[in-house]
Amino acid sequence: MARFISGSVGVGGVNLKEDVRVIQEMLNRVPPGSSGPSPLLDTDGLVGPITIGAIRNFQQANLGFQDGRVDVNNKTIAKLNTFDTTPAATATVRFAHENPQDPLNPANPTDALDGLDTSAAPFPWLLAPNLGSNRIRLVNGGSFSLLTSNRNVATVEREVFGGTLGRLFTGLIIIRGISVGDAFISILDGIGNQVARLDVSVRRKRRMSVAFHYVKQPNIFSAANPGIQTSRNPGGEAGVVDQMNRIYLRQTNIEFSFVSARPLNINENLGIEVNTSLARLDGEWPRIVRHRSASAKFNVFFVRELETDLDGEPGNAAFSTSPTDTFDAITEIGGNRDCIFEDAAGNPLNLAETLSHEAGHALGELDDPNSKLLMFGTTDARGRKINKAQALRMNTNAAI
Repeated sequence: MARFISGSVGVGGVNLKEDVRVIQEMLNRVPPGSSGPSPLLDTDGLVGPITIGAIRNFQQANLGFQDGRVDVNNKTIAKLNTFDTTPAATATVRFAHENPQDPLNPANPTDALDGLDTSAAPFPWLLAPNLGSNRIRLVNGGSFSLLTSNRNVATVEREVFGGTLGRLFTGLIIIRGISVGDAFISILDGIGNQVARLDVSVRRKRRMSVAFHYVKQPNIFSAANPGIQTSRNPGGEAGVVDQMNRIYLRQTNIEFSFVSARPLNINENLGIEVNTSLARLDGEWPRIVRHRSASAKFNVFFVRELETDLDGEPGNAAFSTSPTDTFDAITEIGGNRDCIFEDAAGNPLNLAETLSHEAGHALGELDDPNSKLLMFGTTDARGRKINKAQALRMNTNAAI
């Protein structure tokens, strides 16, 4: 049987923490009579004089030289593997969510918002932040080798804790983003079979500033003529943005920031609905969004009613006593990233979720037919998941 490492360990080596721990564990399996360490090494993943000394002693006794370094696929690790007992895989090895429950995701509560997309093909996928880390669970693979395809992009290590029996694997693995790019993590069993693979994308943190505008019509508003004045008022925006970040940050490495909130007085009589066409964003759309804040990448305008037809406007040929409610919110895809959001848009408890969906449009995404995803088109029926393809596009578009 065998263990494997991604890079060299010891004097002048790469010394990835996971690789160092593997060599420490392998040395501890060598009996003292074959120049194994006594006492046993602390498998802390750190290279120091004790670990290097144990490598030298093993090499001198078993190989006739002692350079204090274990290279990938070289004599020292080959000899260490003669003492290894790592088995072949007997059960499916897979990657899973660290915390599998997301109670705020009623459409799919077992698919947590942690940047892991287990539905990605051909291999599951994880987003890791550049110069940061992400954690997921490794199922049935705790004794196997974890290798990175490109240590300059991402590294991997098991999370361990110190117990009375030594350092024990918690079941979680840590993927650290070293630089922007793509890599993969391989899990090899004791006979060298790849029993699981995780694709990893490391991306920079992108920032999306948000400004909130509450359309008011103080010189027009009355019970008989409510106009387009929103019933909402400034307040609580920081909490909404925080909820948006719970959806976006680990899934896309996009962080929303609250810029401003203000009453927006518009004294033009625009009727009782903001009317626009979905495709052209014409009609009354430009008369509202021209008040955008230049300091924000995403501007949200709250109004009483938003429509793509005129059937709610008295005096219009299309007027109906039972007007249709065509859209809860409309957001310009790309471009100026303006959003007009009506008072009836979604469950008030899910305001941040609905705004997160609209932010997805601002980041270039269209509606998605999968109801488990954030970009599903129907308000209050969607999930909160952002899949691999969407996350990568969003992160790229957020830089614009």
